[in-house]
Amino acid sequence: EPYQNCADPELRYSANLVWFFASFTRGHIQQAMRAFEQMQTDLQNDLRRESSPALHAIGAFAVTASSVLLHLPMAIDVDLKQYISCLPDGMKLWACYMLAHKMYLEKNYNGSLAIAELALSMNPKLYPVSTIYVHLVAAMNLMSLRRVEEARPHIAQAWAVAERDGFIEPFGEHHGLLQ
Repeated sequence: EPYQNCADPELRYSANLVWFFASFTRGHIQQAMRAFEQMQTDLQNDLRRESSPALHAIGAFAVTASSVLLHLPMAIDVDLKQYISCLPDGMKLWACYMLAHKMYLEKNYNGSLAIAELALSMNPKLYPVSTIYVHLVAAMNLMSLRRVEEARPHIAQAWAVAERDGFIEPFGEHHGLLQ
């Protein structure tokens, strides 16, 4: 909470993103929505000030992640695609997941699948958690395209990464989407 109005914009985005999800989890919807609105306002201001592309990327990621994962409309028009190259390496795979998930929600299953498969070709072993999510979004698309047998290896690969730590949460989060 003390970082939500921090002078450092990267800390501010991070704090508001964490606060957003934590507030939803705790049932504090109004607090969550204030954090979401603050991220959008900060991004809009940062874009107007023509601050660094890296800062725009962090803001675009935070706003897009919040919007996509909770199916909320964005009040700001920002395209995460144009900022992915400016993100730190560890966030690029997450950003690809967000883009693929957004396209999935728009029912652009082939486009979403293409993003997921491209992301998986980018040495995902360095980032096991985001790798799990990208495999799951690929499987979601294949299930929606009725290509069940092609979806199975993605589920198996996601489970192979998750099983070591018993990390079942992503599978629960995507259970309905995986049909």
